[in-house]
Amino acid sequence: MKKRSSYSFNISFIDIMACGLGAIALILVLVKDDIFDASPMLPASEIEVVSLELDELIKKNSNKEIELSKLQEDFEKSKKKNTKTQTQILSSNKVIKTLKESIKKTEDEIKKIEKDKFKPSKYDEKISGYLSGCNIRGNKVVLLLDNSASMMHKKIVDIIRLSISGNNLKINTKKWKQATRAFSWMVEKTPNESSLVMGVYNEELEIFNKNNSWIRKNNQSEVDLISSKVFNVVPEKGTNLFKAFEGLRELDPFDSVFIITDGMPTYGAKDPRSCNQTTASPKCRKDLFNQAIGYFYKNFPKTSLNIIFLPLEADSTAPFEYSVAAHKTGGCFIAPSKDWP
Repeated sequence: MKKRSSYSFNISFIDIMACGLGAIALILVLVKDDIFDASPMLPASEIEVVSLELDELIKKNSNKEIELSKLQEDFEKSKKKNTKTQTQILSSNKVIKTLKESIKKTEDEIKKIEKDKFKPSKYDEKISGYLSGCNIRGNKVVLLLDNSASMMHKKIVDIIRLSISGNNLKINTKKWKQATRAFSWMVEKTPNESSLVMGVYNEELEIFNKNNSWIRKNNQSEVDLISSKVFNVVPEKGTNLFKAFEGLRELDPFDSVFIITDGMPTYGAKDPRSCNQTTASPKCRKDLFNQAIGYFYKNFPKTSLNIIFLPLEADSTAPFEYSVAAHKTGGCFIAPSKDWP
């Protein structure tokens, strides 16, 4: 009898496969349908973060647009400013051209002066002019010369031009040379028995005499030495007549004071209301003059004020005011010709 063949392995494998498929089918039935959803929803927190980032980007973009608009405005302003600057450059070039012409004119004048340099010397009495009605008199006499910038020229424009020039040109201007000659004339005409104090003033008073001491006119060598200092003085700055009179109070009492000047002061003890910080108007200068003259009347009641007045444009009332002051004190006032002395 034949042995029966065994197929236990094959049958068991089929059973196992069937069981496996059944298990899988059961799992598919039991598990939720959406577990294999291909596009799951993002969490709410992540959506909020993305939304905030989007808002931030929109805000930054808006700021960039504002910055761009501002840059465009700045560009337009720069264009306008550039146009204005170009206009200013053109104007500056015109000023520079004018200054160059002025410098050239000044250089020509310097060359002319160097050919014929001014040599200070003792005043020559033989060729001196006689000045009627204004004789130097008194036991003690003060001689003052205004050395402000206006003493260089009678025209304001030329005074401004000369103010920026060198000292050599300033001391050799025609008007200043006339002023120094007039000063020498006063020294020469002072009586031998008189005593002298000499000096100059602009914004401050400068006395030539050592320690403000008086010198007898007959001491000729000493008088010549002191009076020659005037030739080293440079005309510059403004005029303070009040300071000049105030400084004279340091001296012993004197009989007369002779002043060579060309106009009213530009400074005083304090500025009146009519004055401002930039310019001295005619009203301001008159108030400063009255301030100084009032001080003179009060502090030198027995002293005569004598004026030798040189020309200056734009100060038309000055001769009248000085002449009135001189007359009140028993002094003299003269306005000599341009070729005197």
